[in-house]
Amino acid sequence: MKKRVIIFLTLLTVSAVIFASDFNVRIFSQDNIKSVTITSLVGKYTISGNEANVTTIEKGEAVTLSIEKTKIRIKRDNKDVGLFNNIQIEGDGLKNIFKIKPLNQDLNERIYDDDLELSIEKGMLKIVNNVNIEHYVAGVVQSEILGSCDSLEFFKIQAIISRTYAINNMMKHYKEGYNLCDDVHCQVYKSRCNNYQILMATTLTTGDVIVDKTKRMISAAFCSNSGGETINSEELWSISTTYLKAVVDTFSNGMRNSSWEKKMPVREWLNYLKTTYKYPVEDTAMRHKALNFEQTTRKMYFPDSIPLKSIRKDMDFKSTFFSVKKEGDNVIIKGKGYGHGVGLSQEGAIKMVRYKYKASQILKFYYKDVDIINYEEIKKID
Repeated sequence: MKKRVIIFLTLLTVSAVIFASDFNVRIFSQDNIKSVTITSLVGKYTISGNEANVTTIEKGEAVTLSIEKTKIRIKRDNKDVGLFNNIQIEGDGLKNIFKIKPLNQDLNERIYDDDLELSIEKGMLKIVNNVNIEHYVAGVVQSEILGSCDSLEFFKIQAIISRTYAINNMMKHYKEGYNLCDDVHCQVYKSRCNNYQILMATTLTTGDVIVDKTKRMISAAFCSNSGGETINSEELWSISTTYLKAVVDTFSNGMRNSSWEKKMPVREWLNYLKTTYKYPVEDTAMRHKALNFEQTTRKMYFPDSIPLKSIRKDMDFKSTFFSVKKEGDNVIIKGKGYGHGVGLSQEGAIKMVRYKYKASQILKFYYKDVDIINYEEIKKID
């Protein structure tokens, strides 16, 4: 993986030296693509095939790459450049932006920063964006949460969380030849960032990550809404941490995803429990519990020791924090929150921002006994 130090210019023309190496992020990771057009939007790109320079494109110019049997053919201005096993597309300047459009597919074009590598895997194009970490973090924040809030302070929170995740998981796809993918398996990353506030938030937090009291980066878990109470990590994943601890989270109450409700016939509910978990619905006492289940505070299990996380997955409930009440021939399932309930609540953080809490205060509210430090400090410790 290449190392580089670049200058990232914010929209206020303030510059910051980026602290870390580039990341290799597989884009279009869930799509089967055989042909693409690459266009330079900013900067000059040198295109190499099998590690030898074969052509260049200036701003506004494009190349088409298509699979032909076991190789990739490059065409420029409808002229054949050649067949290659792998292709590298590298920007020559400090700022390089390209557009990529899959051909003959119902897929939208995307725009990314920095460089690109292409090879063939299982008969399809394997497309990897070699991108500076801060460009990547900004792109993730825009892809994942743009529209939920327009606050600089909230974007700073998400930038720190995304950066912590990226560095902490940079070996996740090591065996496949890249660091991270662009889907929910890692972090959603569908384009470069063009949002002023997110770019500024990323720059203002450049290099900042969350660490526990031993100075190790944390697993910065988060959910949409905690429902008013987060849970310990071991209650969901059987992994205990010093920082993913339950907190009473009144900030999440009253937000868009703080509550939900479902209704279904009693017969359907009981049949599900009996069929899936052999729940003793014929037992009067157990039947009553199944139809009158209440959570005033979070629990791990439904009656008969059924994991609530399993019911949530089976029934596609928004959370495990729900109660069941029989009303006539139906059961009314009233739930709180949205997501697994571990770590930071995004909607709770949004409300805290409205109350003028700072990013560091919000992160330390949801993650216990943590500090926010620059990654360079961790490297000195190591």
